[in-house]
Amino acid sequence: MTTTLAHPVSPSARRLTRACLAGVLISLVGLTVTDNVAHATSYAVTTTTDGGAGSLRDAITQANLNPGPDTVTVPAGTYTLTIAGANEDSNATGDLDINGALTIVGAGAGSTIIDADGIDRVFDVQGGPTVLQGLTITNGDVGSSGGGNIVQRQFADLTVQDSIVSNGAALAGAGIGGDKGALAIYRSEIINNVATSIQGNGSVGSGVSKGGLGQGSLIIEDSLIAGNDAIGGTAALYIGTNATITNTTVTGNSSYARTVYVEGQGAFSMAANFVHVTIAGNSTTGNVLGNALAINVVAPATMSATVEGSLFQDNIVQGSSSNCALIALGAIVSNGNNLTDDTSCATFLQPTDQTNNHATTLAALANNGGATRTMALVAGSSAIDGAGNCGAATATDQRGVARPQGPACDAGAFELDAVVTPPTTAEPTTVPKTEAPTTEAPTTEAPTTEAPTTESPTTESPTTVDPGTTLAEPPTSVDSGVVGATTLPPAVTMPPIVTMPPIVTMPPIVTMPPIVTMPPFSGGQLPVTGGSHSSSLWLALLACSLGSLLVLTARRLAR
Repeated sequence: MTTTLAHPVSPSARRLTRACLAGVLISLVGLTVTDNVAHATSYAVTTTTDGGAGSLRDAITQANLNPGPDTVTVPAGTYTLTIAGANEDSNATGDLDINGALTIVGAGAGSTIIDADGIDRVFDVQGGPTVLQGLTITNGDVGSSGGGNIVQRQFADLTVQDSIVSNGAALAGAGIGGDKGALAIYRSEIINNVATSIQGNGSVGSGVSKGGLGQGSLIIEDSLIAGNDAIGGTAALYIGTNATITNTTVTGNSSYARTVYVEGQGAFSMAANFVHVTIAGNSTTGNVLGNALAINVVAPATMSATVEGSLFQDNIVQGSSSNCALIALGAIVSNGNNLTDDTSCATFLQPTDQTNNHATTLAALANNGGATRTMALVAGSSAIDGAGNCGAATATDQRGVARPQGPACDAGAFELDAVVTPPTTAEPTTVPKTEAPTTEAPTTEAPTTEAPTTESPTTESPTTVDPGTTLAEPPTSVDSGVVGATTLPPAVTMPPIVTMPPIVTMPPIVTMPPIVTMPPFSGGQLPVTGGSHSSSLWLALLACSLGSLLVLTARRLAR
């Protein structure tokens, strides 16, 4: 006998049921896939010990295992690397190896110190983008290799901001050594690093060495490069790629040859731009052309250096002033408003350029406000209002002071603040009523004019070390209040956890399918942060599937 349903199920309902069941299967597969996609993860360092749970090394290791962009927060303290073993790239020994997108945030350069203690460099950046922020990175030593404190490997983009990089030792890039890829330095001090030559191979870039030819870039803004020494070698700042240097002071550096060296090689066309840069008080000991800014190009490469609104003073080669040198092929091009105290910058021919100007212009390097130390302009300097309309690209100086402070911008990295003298209010004098006021003839005194005090730029004596040794000067020799005074941006706020709707209570007759066991997460641990993707879609599909099960149950009961 055929049983007829009291309420037969229509073909459209059947199709809807099948679609919902298919949706359930798709949702389960999608959930499996999306839950294995990396989430941005935050790790907090809880111990200054090198290695083990809660350490900086352990946090970086976990971040390396997570493919997502991660953040490691490092509180105030000194973190000394103690696990010896150089030339190892899995972050187990020696330096701290970074191989993925990672931001390391300290409590400020004066508070969070990462000290390699001479066992290796501090950071080996193998992947990126990597951001190092609010740190002192110090005492790295790699002997005859490159990147004394930080090395940037090929195409691993790196940003260093609000930090101090000091007391590194290497053959090239004793502070920071960079290869192909983007290197950016913001509001940081690169100081007291030493590039030591070995026989037959001169050192280069005691502060920063950035290669990469036409496959890289260098940006330095609002920063200080000071007190670095290229023993027997070349330059505190070596540039071998496209570069823009803005609002930066280069002072107190020593080398055998040159201070800022721009070099073009290979079949590439490159340019380096210097805008409102102060290069002053540097010295070289070799009998070679040029000191402050030199350019050299090896065919078939092409390279030019453009200079605008910049100041060159007291850069000495064997006792004689030398600010510019064109060694071969390339060009040093003036975009105007430059000030030099000699005639070596022969291409500074714009009407707004001031050459061979011997007026005293600069005070000693000091904390004049802002994130990094600067050399203030002395009242009466030719650099004051000497840079015309500096435009929107340099709306502030190295300290963040707005330009201009007078009728025009100042040359160099420092904009002299406009001084406003408040009116003097005399205190009222009470005269006794019983005494008549005495009238005295006013005494006229000739005003005394004080001549402005001329201070010569202070040149820091280089610290000489033997190859392979650790610099003796501790990082505390740096004025911790300079960069550390910068307020770091707040920690990244993760999106709020999505509140799921309450679980729907199913009728007792419905038997739910078994729970699907999800595969483990990469690295064997759950991500710290991150949320479920497309939760609304999963809920809709779940509701649809439950409805389908109810329809099927009703059909069976009707039979």
